[in-house]
Amino acid sequence: MATIVHVKNFSLPRLNNAEYTYFAGQVLKAIEECTVEELHIVQTTYAAYLRGHIRLVELVAQSRISDETALISEVDKEIDELIVFLMAFIRNAKNSPIPAKREAGISLYNTTKLYIGMQNLPQRQQVQVVAGFLADLQKIQPNIHVETLGLTEEVAKLEELNNRYLALIESRAANQLANPVESAKPIRDSMDVLYHEMMDYVFAYSISAPSDTLAGFIEKMNKLIDDTILAYNQRIAKLNKADNAEVGAGVAE
Repeated sequence: MATIVHVKNFSLPRLNNAEYTYFAGQVLKAIEECTVEELHIVQTTYAAYLRGHIRLVELVAQSRISDETALISEVDKEIDELIVFLMAFIRNAKNSPIPAKREAGISLYNTTKLYIGMQNLPQRQQVQVVAGFLADLQKIQPNIHVETLGLTEEVAKLEELNNRYLALIESRAANQLANPVESAKPIRDSMDVLYHEMMDYVFAYSISAPSDTLAGFIEKMNKLIDDTILAYNQRIAKLNKADNAEVGAGVAE
């Protein structure tokens, strides 16, 4: 009596989108090599699975980091560094041996101390708080102190960067509304059902009408599943190793 061989079961949902898309592509390739007719797979089911794979390929290839996001990160870094510089300069000026600068430092510190840490705020909140910070510095007396400490150019630069930051954030939001990113989950959920349906047909016919093609396909699928599981486990192990290294570094500090 011939041994009954199943297509192995494994958890498709645990794969990330790239892994899932590659796996689906290999399934399609194996089906094409054997033909849907030889495997007794319903043509419409195969076609729907193929359409889902095409959509996934497009999603995986689509960059999740827009040009605006990259620029926002760069500008945000510049703003954070400039804020830290200004706050430190003002704080240090309180101890200046020059009376005029010391007075300017004390006055500006009292004006700006409420803004300490503003570089750590969420993007939109930071933009508004920095705008308030700049508005306070532009008032007559604080502005005189800014000039006394020689910070006029730095304050002007911060205003320029903050305006650019706001423009980039608004541009990104508008682009995201105009070009929403399609979720892969409903596509994958549908493909899961189609995949299991196709494998059920293959297994059923491998029992009722066995053939070398069906047996070879099942063997190829099980090899693909083993390879996919191995690659998945290696990825997870690598992530865990990296996480443990970070924790160790934190403890060492």
